[in-house]
Amino acid sequence: LFIIRQSPKSPLLTFINPEIVSFKDREPTKEEKDTEKKTGVQLEGCLSLYNVWGVVKRHDEITVSYMDELGAAHTKTFNGFLATIIQHELDHLQGVLFPKRVLEQQNPLYRSVRNAKGEVEFDEIEL
Repeated sequence: LFIIRQSPKSPLLTFINPEIVSFKDREPTKEEKDTEKKTGVQLEGCLSLYNVWGVVKRHDEITVSYMDELGAAHTKTFNGFLATIIQHELDHLQGVLFPKRVLEQQNPLYRSVRNAKGEVEFDEIEL
């Protein structure tokens, strides 16, 4: 069981016994690649691990079967940030925290710190 909210104005979504039944991955478009070059990569974090971040490649689109809080069965497709959140929470249900995925994908882990100006910087964690 997990309950998520994509943004403060989004409704709560309850997932009971969730299971990914299919997924799709795609190559990023030229525009997406250009945006990533300008803005940097998307770091994943977790409230369970204070100030720890890393890059995790997740499926772009997932189809999940689950029950809601009323016991109704659903099979829905999610993409984008919501698909990432769901995969992150499914990992928790399996006892997996995101740093395991980061290291499996041979990516570095980072710790966020504030510099003298109060700006957030990311320092690589030496393992």
